[in-house]
Amino acid sequence: MLSQEAPQCDGGQEENDQEENERRNFVESFQQCCPPGGESSVVLYCTSLRGIRKTYEDCRSMQMLFRTLGINIDERDVSMHSGFRTELRQLLGAPVGLPRVFIAGRFIGGAEEVRSMHEQGNLARLLQGMVSRHGSFLACDGCGGMRFVPCRWCRGSCKLFLVGGGGVKKCPHCNENGIVRCPICSSPKAVLVSRFLMFLVALMIVMVFQVTLHINASHRELYPGTLP
Repeated sequence: MLSQEAPQCDGGQEENDQEENERRNFVESFQQCCPPGGESSVVLYCTSLRGIRKTYEDCRSMQMLFRTLGINIDERDVSMHSGFRTELRQLLGAPVGLPRVFIAGRFIGGAEEVRSMHEQGNLARLLQGMVSRHGSFLACDGCGGMRFVPCRWCRGSCKLFLVGGGGVKKCPHCNENGIVRCPICSSPKAVLVSRFLMFLVALMIVMVFQVTLHINASHRELYPGTLP
C-alpha cells in the first residue's frame, strides 16, 4: 500500500510545483515597476474628484473590486496629495490616466486591464500572498476611509509659528492641503498591527466578562439573595 501511495504524493507535489512556476512566470510577464513601499502590496493610484465622471467611476470600481476580494490596498489619491501624481509620472515616464494599479512591484494597468484579468480568473493569481483585510467594507477608525488625517503639528494650516515672534514657516510634516497619511491604514504592516491590537482588546473584553460572571457567582454563594 505504501509503495502505491508514494507516486500519488510525488505527482501532487510536481503538480503544485508546476502551478507555482506558471504563476511566477505569469507575474514576471508584467513590467517591473515598483512604487515606493509597494514591494509586497497592492498600490492603487486614484482620484476622489468627480470632475471626469468615467475616471471617478473607474477609480471607485477598482476600490470596490479589491475590497470585495478582501485585499488591503494602498490607495494613493492624487487629488489629496500632489506628490502621488509626481510619483506616478516618474514611475511610468509620462502623464497617464487614472486609475493605475501596481501589484507586488509590477505594473498591472488601468481599470479595463484589471477587470479583464478578474473576469478571466487571472487576478487571483497575482494576489496570492497579499495582505487580506478582515472587514474590508468597514471604514478606518482613524480617517473614516479618507486615507488622510489633519496634520497634528500645524492643525491643517500648513504653517508653524516660531517661538518668540520669529515669524511663520511652512510645516514640513504635511502636504499642500495640511494633511498627512493615516498612520492606521496607510500600510499593510499598520493594518496587521491594528488587527492584532483589535484582537487583544476583544480578548480583554472576553476575559473581563468571564471574571465578572465568576465574581457574581461567588457573591451569590456567599450572600444569597443580594444579587438579581
